Amino acid sequence: MTLQELESKLLEHPDLSHLSAEEQFDLLKERAKHIVGEKRLIESLQVCKREGRPLRIKYGVDATGQEIHLGHAVPLFILRRLQNMGHHVVLLIGDFTARVGDPTGRVSTRPVLSDETIKDNARRFADQAGKILDLKRTEVRFNSEWLETMKLADFFRVLSGLTVASAMQRDDFRKRDSVTRAEMLYSTLMALDSVHLKSELELGGDDQLLNFYDAERIMELYNLPPEAAVTTDILLGTSGDGTKMSKSLGNYISVLAEASDMFGKFMSIPDAQMELYFKLLTDLRDTDWELLARGMKDGTFHPRDVKRLLARTVVADLNGKDAAENADQTFKQRVVEKEVPADLPLIQIRKEDAKSWSALLRGLGLPQISSGSEAKRILASKGVHLIVGAEEQVVKEDDALPAANEDVFVRVGKRTYVRFQITQ
Repeated sequence: MTLQELESKLLEHPDLSHLSAEEQFDLLKERAKHIVGEKRLIESLQVCKREGRPLRIKYGVDATGQEIHLGHAVPLFILRRLQNMGHHVVLLIGDFTARVGDPTGRVSTRPVLSDETIKDNARRFADQAGKILDLKRTEVRFNSEWLETMKLADFFRVLSGLTVASAMQRDDFRKRDSVTRAEMLYSTLMALDSVHLKSELELGGDDQLLNFYDAERIMELYNLPPEAAVTTDILLGTSGDGTKMSKSLGNYISVLAEASDMFGKFMSIPDAQMELYFKLLTDLRDTDWELLARGMKDGTFHPRDVKRLLARTVVADLNGKDAAENADQTFKQRVVEKEVPADLPLIQIRKEDAKSWSALLRGLGLPQISSGSEAKRILASKGVHLIVGAEEQVVKEDDALPAANEDVFVRVGKRTYVRFQITQ
C-alpha cells in the first residue's frame, strides 16, 4: 500500500455498523489505555447487536476554557468511530461542575468562573467538537439540568456510601498542600451525571481513571448497571521532552489553528512520537502502523513522508482536504525549499520601538514572542535569520539594525517569515 492510498483510507471514515460486537470491541481496545469493566463492555455490545439498538456513550468535559487542543480532543476521534458503528454519543458539557473544576492533575485549585464565561466556553467547545463529531447525531446535554435541582438529602444519601479514604488514594491529592472539599466531591458529581444519563460506556483520558471507578460504585448505589469506561493514552506535546500536551507549556496544537500552522507543528514532532499521534488522532489500525514502521526501517518510506501523511490526514480532518494540500505546499516552500512567500504583508514599526533586535521582534506582534525576554531567548538560540537574496544570516541581539525604510525579510524559528520596515 502506498502512502497516498493509506491517506485516502484514513479519510474515508466508513460506516462500521455492520461489524460484529467482537469486532467493534477489538477496534476500541486498540485505542484503549485501560478498560474499566471489560467483560461488561463486551456483553453490552452483544446486547445492542441482538436488540438492534445503539450503545449509550457519555463523554463529559467542563466548560473551563475557550479553546481545546488536540490533547483534549483524543476521545472525540474515538467517539467519531463509535458514531460510525451506529452508537449514540452524549456530549456532556459540565457547566455546573465547571464551578468546582476537575482537580485531576492539578497542583492548585482552579479559579471560579462566572456563569457568563461558562456559557460562552460551552458554546465554543460544542463548535470545536463539531470539527470531529457529527453534531447532528450527537446529543448535547448540560449537567446543570439535574445537579442544580438535586435535593441535599439525596446528595447525602450518595455520600453515605463513599469513604474519604477512597478519595485520598488519589496521587494528585496527596501531592497538594490543600484540597477543597468541593474538589473532593468532583468525582461524585461526575458519577451522578452517569446516573442521570444512564450511560453504558464513558470515554476519557487516562488521568480520569479513578473518577471512572467512582462512577461504577455510585451507579450501583442507584441499582443501575455500572457503566464501562475506556481511557485513552495521554497525547504528548510537540516539544519532544516527554511532557503532555498543555497550553500552559506552549507545546500544543489548537483545534482552531490555521491549517499551515497546524501542519508545521505536526512536522516538528520527534519521529519517536509519530506512532502515538497516529493512533490517538487518526483511524490508523495497528496493522497499518506495523506496515509504516517496517517501511521506515527498510527504507521503503522516509520518516519525513510518513510524518507528512500524519499532518495531511489530521489537517484534512479538521480543515478540509484543500486546506491540507495548501498547507503541505506552504510547508514545502517555506521549510524544505526555504522559499520566502511572495504575499507577505508589510509590517511597519516605529524607530523608537526598535532600539534593539529583541525590542524590534517583540514589536512585530508574533504569537511566539510575547515578551522581551522571549525575544532574547530566540535570538540567543540562533532562531532568527535575516534573509539577504538567497542567503540567510543568523541575527544576534547586538547586531546593527536595518536602515529606516528598508524592506527587510526575516525567518523566525523554522516556519515563520516576516517582512517589516522601520519607519522614522
